[in-house]
Amino acid sequence: MCRPAFVVAMIALLAFPTVVHSAWTALGPGTNDGVHCLSAFQDELAVGGSFTAAGDSTLARVGCWTGAVWHPLGTGLNSAPLSFLGTMDHLYVGGAFTWAGTLYIPHVAYWNATTSTWNAMGAGFENSVAAFCEYHGWLIAGGLFVRSGTDSLRYIARWNGTSWVPLGTGMNAAVHALVVYRDRLVAGGDFTLAGGLPANHVAGWDGASWAPLGDGVDDDVLDFAVFGDDLIVGGDFNHAATLEAYYIARWNGTSWSAIGDGFNSRVRALAIYNSQIFAAGDFDHTWPSYHVVNHVAKWTGTAWDDPDAGVNSNVYDLAVYGDALVAGGYFHVAGGVSANHIAAWREPQSDVPGSSAPQIPALALGESFPNPFRTQIRVDYRTADSGPTRLTVRDPAGRLVALLVRGSLAAGKHSVVWDGRDTDGNQAPVGVYFLTLEGNGRNVGRRVLRVR
Repeated sequence: MCRPAFVVAMIALLAFPTVVHSAWTALGPGTNDGVHCLSAFQDELAVGGSFTAAGDSTLARVGCWTGAVWHPLGTGLNSAPLSFLGTMDHLYVGGAFTWAGTLYIPHVAYWNATTSTWNAMGAGFENSVAAFCEYHGWLIAGGLFVRSGTDSLRYIARWNGTSWVPLGTGMNAAVHALVVYRDRLVAGGDFTLAGGLPANHVAGWDGASWAPLGDGVDDDVLDFAVFGDDLIVGGDFNHAATLEAYYIARWNGTSWSAIGDGFNSRVRALAIYNSQIFAAGDFDHTWPSYHVVNHVAKWTGTAWDDPDAGVNSNVYDLAVYGDALVAGGYFHVAGGVSANHIAAWREPQSDVPGSSAPQIPALALGESFPNPFRTQIRVDYRTADSGPTRLTVRDPAGRLVALLVRGSLAAGKHSVVWDGRDTDGNQAPVGVYFLTLEGNGRNVGRRVLRVR
């Protein structure tokens, strides 16, 4: 049956869980501008982007989250990083910068955690580094560069301890992603030639030569993830070989296949978290079907779903940090919770493969009825512990629209009615809103829709 696009969109907007067992959480105050790259590093989370501060902490485009507070890495960088690789003592950083701390270090550097200093890597590059990978004990860098000093490199290079050296004859255009898959180094990007051979945006290096991965994909590759025996590929493409594969595809070593319906816009980042595939990027629904997945999506094995309503704008990177999946980008709301450019999501125990039954959550938002609503909506919620509780309504930009509950509540089930008015007593306009329930250091969110 064919439905009008408006009806399909409304159905998709309302397709979310009845009870929220997990939540997005902000990482403190977040950052004052976009997050581009993430990496676990020495029990902390390294974060890079276009920001200059996190709350009261000055972070010149790079810093670390300890799990409780933010701290800088020296005096930082003069322009945004694009990629990280964390090892035991070193954080390798690549990007658009030319200065790290007080040193001229063009486009590639490393932070030494033992000496707390920035360090150069040879002559650096004349253009940005977009990806790192370790392969057979070597550090590999890929990006937009074609030169290190006077040495020609053609978009990919190996660090030999003192200088950058080429991998074969390299590519004919930029490399944006690197990964090790089945003992081969795999590169993805804008290129159509690798080692002088046709290779549509993805190619493998066996230590001696480049080879294509089948017929590749029809546009830019931006990230990889290895899932079991398969290579998951995300980017700007619509086809893998001759198959329709919208922005995400799977390579099994011999052939390409789509992963469900795909998305309506680019996939910038991939991660494997709790033995499941996660994708993130510019998309806000699946394609060609229309199921809302707001910039972060989880593959259930049969379809793409969004974890707790996703986030409200583009995601640039994903990383697993402790027991959480962390997303960074240009959003301000995650699952209805205010989160400036970075947020963590934890899997409900009942959804983790092999997990036991979940504990009763400390907070839960139940059914909101009716939804969509015209004049008023009843919000049911539960608190497992007594204490200060707050229930707010926010718009998609994270701005406070209404304060429904504020005070100390007894544990148990509660209900409140929102009459559609904002804090000034005016009727809120038609559109999507986010309910956020906060208490005992936790928060959960839900979407509701007001119609005419």
